[in-house]
Amino acid sequence: MINLGVVLTTLGMEDDAVAMLRRALALRPDAHKARAHLGQALVKAGRHAQAINELEQVSAVSPAQAVAQRQLAVAHEQLGQKDAAVRHAEAAVASAPDTVAPYLVLSRLRPLAPDGPHLSSMGALAKNPQTPPRERADVLFAIGRALDAHPGRENEAFAAFEEANQILRGTTDYDPAADLGELRQIMSRPVTIGQAEPGSPTPIFIVGMPRSGTTLAEQILASHSAVHGAGELSALTRAVTESGWRQGPSQSVRPEKLAASYRNHLPAFPQTARFVTDKMPLNFRWIGFVAEAFPDAPIIHLVRHPMAVCWSIYSRVFAEGAVRFGYDMDELAAYYRGYRDVMAHWDRVLPGRVYHLDYRALTEDQEAETRRLLDRAGLPFEAACLSFHQTQRAVATASALQVRQRMYSGSSDVWRRYAAHLQPMADALGDVLDGWEK
Repeated sequence: MINLGVVLTTLGMEDDAVAMLRRALALRPDAHKARAHLGQALVKAGRHAQAINELEQVSAVSPAQAVAQRQLAVAHEQLGQKDAAVRHAEAAVASAPDTVAPYLVLSRLRPLAPDGPHLSSMGALAKNPQTPPRERADVLFAIGRALDAHPGRENEAFAAFEEANQILRGTTDYDPAADLGELRQIMSRPVTIGQAEPGSPTPIFIVGMPRSGTTLAEQILASHSAVHGAGELSALTRAVTESGWRQGPSQSVRPEKLAASYRNHLPAFPQTARFVTDKMPLNFRWIGFVAEAFPDAPIIHLVRHPMAVCWSIYSRVFAEGAVRFGYDMDELAAYYRGYRDVMAHWDRVLPGRVYHLDYRALTEDQEAETRRLLDRAGLPFEAACLSFHQTQRAVATASALQVRQRMYSGSSDVWRRYAAHLQPMADALGDVLDGWEK
């Protein structure tokens, strides 16, 4: 039952995982491993208070339980409680110094000394032939992130990022031709604006490339009293897949059925919320379906310097299989070009339907851009949206701690420190960079 619960959690079936792990605990209330994995499933399900309660029970009776300590760190990280997160991450590392996962969490939370014991242990794990490939890649990303925090160590940091990506590319069956073919198929599909009945709540779709600022935009909107921030949802992709659109150009999609399917896949949300944000970046592919099924839903597209986006993807570890186009600079650039073509297509066939929000402009003129964003989303201005960093909600992305800080600018220029290493990516992007500051 414990193993099945872990598998269900990995597959994103958190509610089923929680039920299975509770069955295990009913048989053995003292099964600390089951309770630790239950806490992990609850974190993934967004039920952080319950997760912390379960995990603290484990750490109280078994402080060396590394899984519980690590998941407590993740839960507090997503809630923006950095000090508690660091404390539990340190405990997880101390409990299991020869495993990769605790170091990954700790490296996200605070800078690691480039010549300190943690980085030395991580280097040993990366070189150990017994370390599984995925874990080797994960720890190399963490090493790169640690070195990146220290000016002058860019060559070493890039080497770690590059090796990590090479490992992941070598262990995936990613087919770039199939990915780009899907984007072309999407653009060949006619869009017919229907008269779908409005439902409640109204979704706000926040799209773009990963690492383009979607989490920041969602945090601003979720600070509004009428909005519930639901995070990255699979609901739209599942609804589109169930529609059968890939069966051929003659396959019609009923907008009202698509809307109902989407709402059925939404997680629980407060009944007082009039709007729910869905910030799955790659939903940019499904804007045509959104226009048909949700004619009144705001669509917010985050725009950021292409090199800043691609470097941020290349230097970050994502959930397994989430961003498979990001492991090779040429493939990453090719996908970015495909994304740009799809967005240009939507502007042609759905003029004015998508609101393009410039990330740099948002960071440099916060109030004016926030007012424009709220207006486009159909929301009256609320001052809380300017103090988004104080909003108490769980954020389950790599930007969980960044959105707890006041607005700052300059992050879009970090890639310039690695410009020499990234020249192949710049060459592959080609005319995509026209109009952007070089």
